[in-house]
Amino acid sequence: METDRDIAFVDHLDVVPADDGWTHDAFDPQVIGDIVIGRGSLDNKGVALTSYFLLRFFKEHDHRFRHRVRILFGGSEEIALNDIKWFVANIGAPYQAIVTDGPFPVNNIQKGLLDVDVELPVGPQLRGWHAGTATNTVPGAAAITLTGVDESTVRQAFCQSGNIAPDIAERLHINATAQGVTIEATGVAGHACQPSGTVNAIAVLTTALARSGLLEGRDLTAAQAIAQWTKDSYGTGLGIDCENAESGPTTANGGLIIPANEFAEADKVLGAVSGETSEDAIVLHFDIRYAVG
Repeated sequence: METDRDIAFVDHLDVVPADDGWTHDAFDPQVIGDIVIGRGSLDNKGVALTSYFLLRFFKEHDHRFRHRVRILFGGSEEIALNDIKWFVANIGAPYQAIVTDGPFPVNNIQKGLLDVDVELPVGPQLRGWHAGTATNTVPGAAAITLTGVDESTVRQAFCQSGNIAPDIAERLHINATAQGVTIEATGVAGHACQPSGTVNAIAVLTTALARSGLLEGRDLTAAQAIAQWTKDSYGTGLGIDCENAESGPTTANGGLIIPANEFAEADKVLGAVSGETSEDAIVLHFDIRYAVG
């Protein structure tokens, strides 16, 4: 057996957050006809099992390979591929890799990927804002609590002012809390690479905030910028919309917002080099998949 020219089946077992919009319990797998419904059944726990059953088939038929064949199960595909980076650095890259991932056909082309973090200075209303669940997920829900305003003022600004389009207004829910007035936006979640049919809840919320008259100064500027940049999932608001026959359209998902100081702490944990950040800032993460050429 040639151990220096190995073949590796590469699979990932981590999945995106369950989020909203399930028609069945995400954590209670069910078989309906020839369909398996459950978290990770498509990407990628279910597909990862094909590697196992393929090699089991060859073993049970007493077939021996000329090269070492192994399976690599990872747990960081949805984040930063740190497990594969470690494996390559400490074990070495496989001579030949076969990636069994989701329902994709055999392919020889993929879009380029940019993970972009944009730091925006904000005022008191957007300071400390968290929205979204994962960088590669179109957020199906987003919420923010405004202080120093009463519920009736907020309802007037969002529902009765005429500044906000009906399709945006109908996705907003307003509730008074002990901390202030909470505005929740409901979207339609999905994967960043296939945004057709999704609605970005961060875009819905910032569009409404930017037009409401409730924000001023840095808060207003930040909300206007985010609303513009996330107005669709194909990079139109960023000025990078393009497509071609080989790889389809560029996609750009503004899917995660965290306070800048928390972002800086996460960078330290990951060993990344980061500049100084302000407590009066938020970071918006973009998952951009750009068309070939």
